[in-house]
Amino acid sequence: MRAPNGWFLSSEGQLYRHFGEHLHWLIDVLLPKIEELRQIRELGWSTDISIGGTSDGLVSFGLGIETMETLVELGLPVNTMVFLELDSFDEV
Repeated sequence: MRAPNGWFLSSEGQLYRHFGEHLHWLIDVLLPKIEELRQIRELGWSTDISIGGTSDGLVSFGLGIETMETLVELGLPVNTMVFLELDSFDEV
């Protein structure tokens, strides 16, 4: 079993109100590296995107066709994680 590895990017200092804005920033960073991503997969490694965040309520997002086509071109599935801030909910 191999030890987990990763290439981590952070948008620290950036404020994205919507999941789509953050994803577009990430796509802009990764598009120039499309050949490197292909080479990594050819070596047997997997590539994916994981985006996490917090919310104090409803979380909803959609991806446009162009965004989905770009993700397919990059060969990147997207995983999302949303952590609800329980303090923001009224006690029942």
